Amino acid sequence: MGLKLGLTLVVLILTPILGAMLEVNLFVAAQIVKVPFLFQGVKKAPKSGFKAVIASGYPGPEYNGVVTEVVDIEDGDTNCQGFPDYPQQPQGVTGGLLNGDTLLFCGGFTTFGILDECFIFKSDEVSIGGRMLFRRREAASIVINDRYAHSLNLQPNLIFQRNHSRLFVTGGTDGQAPLDTTEFIAPNQESAIGKRLPEALSNHCLLKLDENTAIVMGGENSAGGKNGNTYVYRIQEQTWERGPDLVNARTSHSCGIITDSANGTR
Repeated sequence: MGLKLGLTLVVLILTPILGAMLEVNLFVAAQIVKVPFLFQGVKKAPKSGFKAVIASGYPGPEYNGVVTEVVDIEDGDTNCQGFPDYPQQPQGVTGGLLNGDTLLFCGGFTTFGILDECFIFKSDEVSIGGRMLFRRREAASIVINDRYAHSLNLQPNLIFQRNHSRLFVTGGTDGQAPLDTTEFIAPNQESAIGKRLPEALSNHCLLKLDENTAIVMGGENSAGGKNGNTYVYRIQEQTWERGPDLVNARTSHSCGIITDSANGTR
């Protein structure tokens, strides 16, 4: 599939087994996550198969970017129906699957400006799911799962319910410059400020390595240049530390986890 420069879309891979497999940024905001198949009106994927939800993005002036697609990867000719369309026509959106049944997409930009809204996609309906503390586009995010989300010491001091995951959104741009702010977002709750990034970044890649470790790689910095830095985030401790430098500085890139089939290491 060819991608127009500046394209941002959100992609979620659906599979019958819960657990993060790969999170990829296609010009920052595309994420691929291994999740149960949830949506009504769509034929259930086989055990070994995947389905992808594709939302937002820039398909070209002759197409409608509002349309959301559910594609059966096992059968490339099948475009499943039954999933609600995006209520706006944004690019630069970020999002993830929360609590096994709720897709939360946040931010991005349209011809009217940069967004702070979050939208909940669940079953066959879409609704407003709250607002971010900052308007941002081309941010990067991961889902923080139950066992850590409820115990985070956040500012303001919000009490998140147990057994509910959160979307951790980092960086992006407000249209003027990259941001170093982060926030934790739960559907229909007030967002909470997270630990600032070590430097302001947009168009970066954020990947969760395990339930307590994530890594930020590359991106565009405040000087407008490509970044070769990486930063490791300890989720429970809410601390950042410098990681290894990239061989090549880069922005608007993709990233993912590779598992060694011989010994199972990542």
